[in-house]
Amino acid sequence: MKHKILLAMSLILALMVGTGILLPQEVRGAPMTTFLPPVTVTELPLQAAALRQTAVLSPKGTHISYLTKREQLCVYSSGGDQRFCTDYDRSEVVPDTESFAWSPDERYVAFTADFFVYLRNPGLWLLNVETGELTQLSGADDRGKNIMKNDDPYTGIDVSPTWLPDSSGFYFVRYVAKQGADYAPYLYRYDLAEGKFEELRALQPADRFGILQLRLHPDGEQIVYNVEYTQDKTHLGLWSSTISGDEPARHLLQVPDESYAPRVINFSADGTLLLTKNSIDMQQPSITTPEKSPVRIVDLATGESLLVNDSLPVRYAGWSPEGDGIAYIVYDPKVPERSGLYVRSQLGGESRHLLTGWFVPPTPGTRQPIIWASNNTILLADRERGFNLIVVTLNLSSS
Repeated sequence: MKHKILLAMSLILALMVGTGILLPQEVRGAPMTTFLPPVTVTELPLQAAALRQTAVLSPKGTHISYLTKREQLCVYSSGGDQRFCTDYDRSEVVPDTESFAWSPDERYVAFTADFFVYLRNPGLWLLNVETGELTQLSGADDRGKNIMKNDDPYTGIDVSPTWLPDSSGFYFVRYVAKQGADYAPYLYRYDLAEGKFEELRALQPADRFGILQLRLHPDGEQIVYNVEYTQDKTHLGLWSSTISGDEPARHLLQVPDESYAPRVINFSADGTLLLTKNSIDMQQPSITTPEKSPVRIVDLATGESLLVNDSLPVRYAGWSPEGDGIAYIVYDPKVPERSGLYVRSQLGGESRHLLTGWFVPPTPGTRQPIIWASNNTILLADRERGFNLIVVTLNLSSS
């Protein structure tokens, strides 16, 4: 491990970069947070965000789940020390690199198979972080089936686990072929203590394999999910609903085509806002204007879609663990000195340019947000250094 301390002078110079924001909300009475130089960057002997290598920081920032190129799923400390590596068999599962979800208590990591790429062996899996045991929760009966043969339907195709706040289990989407429907989406819950699945209800709209992202609202009573693929383009975008389904699903955000369909869903800590990211940057890599940024903030009360920054092309973002601060990454090939990691401590506050460079979230498909852990650390991959992982520690004080 190699440590670099960014001197206060470099941080002060970075603050000269002008920023703006298009947010109508007022600051919500959280304690004023300030950034104290120096910021600490720890380089880890690991790479991610390329070659199916993926790394996800735990909610408290103490551990990293790491999928290697060698058919291993590992857990490291945030300082880079290996706790364990568990082998898996690609003939049984090819993990979806974007599906890894830590339980809030950091005892488990849930993930799904990458069925929609490999079209085989769907299933939900659970990694016990304390023992290193890897367990298949679903899909064992579907191993070896072919989705092209309609006479042998899958028992279920599971996607996007999202944990309950108390770590007692998680919700997910299961596609089921029943009652004449062609793999319609259903909301399911897995109970960790009982080891049982519960079907809750059908999800609307009922597009075949349209929903790929599901997230639970911080209040534990609502969900937001995307519709990314569908023959009916009017269904594309973000939808919100209650867990119980006692109210009709609400089309929260409509988009013109699949390129603009949200691929990331990330709630602010207070649950009033969410971040989304579409895939337009993957088709237009030279985005240099803020209007073409793939990242937006959505006001859940009004459905209004807003820019993260009105003067910089934001590529990736994630909320702070408390309040409504935000970390975001800018990449501007025309003005490279503007590229790097920025942090804003709260709505209406000043944005600060903390690191210069070309960084990305450490998952290959960029379907995960920037994770800002509760210990004020952020895990990124440095593209300019071979996708090496770095842990950024933010030195903060509240007053």
